Amino acid sequence: MLTYLHIVIGEMVPKSLALQHAESTALRVTPPMLFMQRVLFPLVVGLNATGNTLLRIIGIDRSQGSHERYYSPEELEFVVEESLQGGMLNRGAERVLRELFDLGALTAENVMVPRVQVDGVRLDASHEEIAALLRATPHTRYPVYREDLDDIVGVVHVRDLAALVISQTPLRGRMVHVAPFVPSSTPLGSVVKRMRDQLVQFAVVLDEHGGTAGIITPDDVSTEILGRVDESGSRSDLFEDAGGRLHVAGTVRLDELGERLLRSVDHEDVETVSGLVLALLERPPRVGDVVTFEGISLRVARVDGRGVAEAIVIASPPPGEDEEAQ
Repeated sequence: MLTYLHIVIGEMVPKSLALQHAESTALRVTPPMLFMQRVLFPLVVGLNATGNTLLRIIGIDRSQGSHERYYSPEELEFVVEESLQGGMLNRGAERVLRELFDLGALTAENVMVPRVQVDGVRLDASHEEIAALLRATPHTRYPVYREDLDDIVGVVHVRDLAALVISQTPLRGRMVHVAPFVPSSTPLGSVVKRMRDQLVQFAVVLDEHGGTAGIITPDDVSTEILGRVDESGSRSDLFEDAGGRLHVAGTVRLDELGERLLRSVDHEDVETVSGLVLALLERPPRVGDVVTFEGISLRVARVDGRGVAEAIVIASPPPGEDEEAQ
């Protein structure tokens, strides 16, 4: 009988009332609950003290973080999945959280802008050359180099370059800010910490031979987490056209492509779509080239220099799906 009263009168009925009339119920029950809290507070303290004493006698100390609950990354991913299925998270928030979980495994090489896409300014550039650079390749920050990109001396902000163009003066070394240099295998978290410690929003990524492999800015890190936000209204890195064909930028990582295709896409030597096409072709790509890798066909749609700017993906069903369909 006591169990019945506890479940029905103590839980089911109050919960139903609170859900249907939340504000009015809260206003009515708050005064008596506060009164009972004050009256029973000494009793609660005494019971807790007695229980903690008994636990210490048997070797358990509740004061050592016993009220805190820590979750492993796997448990957090499970919580996110359950919240998504339960309707508490939308698909966009779920994707951002999963990118955050994967952030610890990323290195500078995974996030950097590759060297072939880096636009820099020579240390001895004239104001005419700087003006031409700003018109052709608008960026917020530019690496400054002596002879080529393997000899980067620092970074300069676009507003400083614009001031040089207006005043028609050449670039001077005192305007160049020192940038950190990091190996391509450096964890992304360490790269961000280096930039924060040196108060600069720019880092140069070095390859195994000491040459420039690429650059990293905070925008590249946020893009990795939130996805590309293009204010010009152009297409994203992964999109489907009207015919249902999947278009992918050459800079997209293979694991990102695999997530979109719901299958594993992994190559031991390369990490991006452009790198995969180059590795399979063994020559500079041309528009119309087709390569196949693990059941996925990639047709080159646009090229950028010697790299792939965009490819069209044609994927066969993941292994086992055909059997399930039959």
